[in-house]
Amino acid sequence: MVLIYLGTNSSIYAISFFLPSIIAGLGYADAEYHLLNTVLLTFSAELMTTPPYIFACVTVLLSAYISDKYKCRGYVDACNFLLAIIGFTILRIASSPAARYVATFLAAMGAFSAIAITIAWNSNNIGGSPTKRAFGIALQSCIGSFGGVIGSFVYTPV
Repeated sequence: MVLIYLGTNSSIYAISFFLPSIIAGLGYADAEYHLLNTVLLTFSAELMTTPPYIFACVTVLLSAYISDKYKCRGYVDACNFLLAIIGFTILRIASSPAARYVATFLAAMGAFSAIAITIAWNSNNIGGSPTKRAFGIALQSCIGSFGGVIGSFVYTPV
C-alpha cells in the first residue's frame, strides 16, 4: 500500500508541476483590465488550471461512493489507475496543447481518486490495535510524501 501511495502521490505532484506550462502552451497569459490608470481586475492563466481539479473532485466523490457501496476498493482503485495511465499516456504522446489539456483531466481524475481510495484501503486493511493502525497510516503518509520529490523530476517539458 505504501508503494502504491508513493507512486500515486508522485503523479499528483507531477500534474501540479506541469499543468501551468500546458496552459501557457494554449496561449493563455496574465491579463489586466485597467480603468483610469488603476488595475480593476487581474485574470491569470492559473485560473485555467482549476477545471481539471474540479472534475477530479467529482470523480473522487463518485469513486468513494462506489467503493463504499459495493465494498470493492481494489477494483475501483484499478479503474482509477487505468484512467490516470490513459491520461498520462496521452500527455506523453500528444503534441497539441489542447489534447494535452484534455489529458490532464483524465490524469487528474484518475490520480486524485486513486489517492483517496488507497488511503481508505490501507486504513481498512490494518487490523489489530489502534496503535498498529496509527503507525501504518503514518508510515503510508510519511513515505508517500516523498512523491513530491519524485514528481518534480518526472516532468520533462515537450
